[in-house]
Amino acid sequence: MPLSSLRRGTILLVVVFVVSACARDDPPALRLAINPWPGYGFFYIAQQQGFTADVGVDLEIVDTMSLRDSRLAFERGQVNLIGATPLELVQIARRADREARAVLVLDHSMSGDVILARPPVSAVRDLRGRDVAVEPGSVNLLVLASALEKAGVPASDVRLAPMPQSAMPDALADGEVSAAVTYPPFSDRMERLPEVRRIFDTTESPDTVVDVLVASKAIIRQRPDALRRLMRAYQRALDWARANPAAATELLARRSSQNSNEIRRALERIRMIGLREQRDYWGENGHLTGAVRRSIAALEAFDGRSIDLDPEYLLDGRALKKATGR
Repeated sequence: MPLSSLRRGTILLVVVFVVSACARDDPPALRLAINPWPGYGFFYIAQQQGFTADVGVDLEIVDTMSLRDSRLAFERGQVNLIGATPLELVQIARRADREARAVLVLDHSMSGDVILARPPVSAVRDLRGRDVAVEPGSVNLLVLASALEKAGVPASDVRLAPMPQSAMPDALADGEVSAAVTYPPFSDRMERLPEVRRIFDTTESPDTVVDVLVASKAIIRQRPDALRRLMRAYQRALDWARANPAAATELLARRSSQNSNEIRRALERIRMIGLREQRDYWGENGHLTGAVRRSIAALEAFDGRSIDLDPEYLLDGRALKKATGR
């Protein structure tokens, strides 16, 4: 081989090696699974508006159809972050090999989670002996448990009909179930059905449902700075949405099956929680710790088995403290 060709080959080999080494050093994307719940959509806004890129975070959003789908994606190792509620977090802790922690409170359901029913059911007490549609292993169980407790109805007195949220409108319309535990955007379709009425929503139990960002323990340990920067991008998305409400609802509608008016109405039922509003949710007596305790109690009520978990063990606020400078 001529010397010039050998040199060119050597140079090419060195360039390929350097490029490959750089590629290996690039941190992998943060992969976040979120279902159509509007409160999770602000991560989409952060991505689309370039806020995540601005802070140096490569965020990949994986759209799912339900909370259960998001949880399963996490348990299978397909994502390292999910938008969820404390109940899904408890489910992961109970039976998944991957450890997870709540790292950020996202929103508080003011009236977004509902129980819808058809005649002859006109109140929660009428659910005795009837089939109620629930998304398996999801916050639906927590909402139903709260409603039954307030009405003085034992959890054992209702029959659970497990199904995905997308199947509930037809099941309710066809009379396969007497009621459904649901949330936007699925609840909007069901509330338009003839004779369907709301018999419970989270205004009657305002501390019941909060949504959180759940992260794998590996991400918390290995990439705390990326989590901190993601939180700041999320806050920028909230601030931008408050300043540009019409554009924000358009963006949120783009990633969902809803139009802008439906998104706007859904957001009116949710209180978004920014980084500056987190303090009341953390700590032994915080809203988040209480929500984890209620999630454990709800699962115990329906499963009939004790769950030995320390609620504070499932929470990790270290990245949040760095993001807020505390």
